[in-house]
Amino acid sequence: MLHPKPTFDASQILLVTDERETVSAVADALFTNGEFAGRCVCRNLPQLTLRLESSRTAAVLVDIDRQPQRTLADLEPIIARFPDARFVVLSRERADGLMIEAMQIGARHFLVKQSIPEDLAEVLHRLVPSGPGKRRTGGPMITVLSASGGCGATTLAANIAHEIHLLSGEQTLLVDLDCYYGGVATYLGLEGQYGLSDVLGHSAAIDSDLIQTTAVPFGKGMRVLLSPASTNFRTSGPLASDRLAETIEAISGAAACTVFDAPRLGSAVESILARASRVTLLVLQLCVKDIRVARVMRNAMIESGVEAGRIMMVANRFNKRHSMVNVEDAIAVFGERIERLQNDYKPACVALNFGQPLADAAPRSALRRDIARLAAKIRQDFLLSPELPAAR
Repeated sequence: MLHPKPTFDASQILLVTDERETVSAVADALFTNGEFAGRCVCRNLPQLTLRLESSRTAAVLVDIDRQPQRTLADLEPIIARFPDARFVVLSRERADGLMIEAMQIGARHFLVKQSIPEDLAEVLHRLVPSGPGKRRTGGPMITVLSASGGCGATTLAANIAHEIHLLSGEQTLLVDLDCYYGGVATYLGLEGQYGLSDVLGHSAAIDSDLIQTTAVPFGKGMRVLLSPASTNFRTSGPLASDRLAETIEAISGAAACTVFDAPRLGSAVESILARASRVTLLVLQLCVKDIRVARVMRNAMIESGVEAGRIMMVANRFNKRHSMVNVEDAIAVFGERIERLQNDYKPACVALNFGQPLADAAPRSALRRDIARLAAKIRQDFLLSPELPAAR
């Protein structure tokens, strides 16, 4: 059987191991026809250091089986010294403690040797630039804020991310910043060991490669960076914001478009996200409490430098006959148009219970039509055009 050639240059991949079978497995996975072993294998870390000093290397595969703890300890200063190389740890067994330690010292991936034939090429495709010096370009970002708990912001964020993927055909990233409940994982039926807290606590530089390898795949067109509450509920708490700007910059390069589900973060963090985003969706229900809170949040963002034209008000669970506040009165409060999503309770529950976006669980529902229409408007007005939409 003929294998397609990888787009990365196998001569820029170094392997550290003294196991002949590991060399063979890596060579076969890289389709090098026996040429890999003679040029790209180091028997120990001192040999690796000499090679890194003398030649350009895109990725390094390090076998830690002989002395796992000592190898990781000795590897840490090497990773720090050569930040342009992407390090992948190879191990015979998937041990949680070793995986966590590998992440902490700056490794980009932890790969079980048994999966080298199936997974190595894909891992390297994600980690290694496809051309000299080529890096991912930043993709536009969307922030979804909520004026109250239970107003449906997570439902909107998850479905907007999915609809934009369907419209563009490109990968979207959904980031769950809810450090207390982690609603995205519940909504999409996802589980994962690593997420946002591991990124924020990363000891080395935070970049788009780290985001990509930490995010959990959902279908073929989305990845999800899970909330701290979803990966380790016992230690979840307020979002650590000291490396938030660095993380946002890395996230922007990790996908064609990113959607932040960002409830309960406080004015300062919300403004940081809004300034970095092409558009911020402020979700509320048409009741007095939500309108008052939404007005305060909107004013705070504008005062912090967010352009008013990049804040979109979204009234969820809208029912023209039974709204507590008339939509015209709400528009008068904000001085701008309010996008409306119908109160379509049953399809929303079906999607949640099955862990699916509305496009899969209830594609013909009124709520899905409204969200698809909103996604198309966002894409046209904010993602495709560099200019602000006309005043509304």
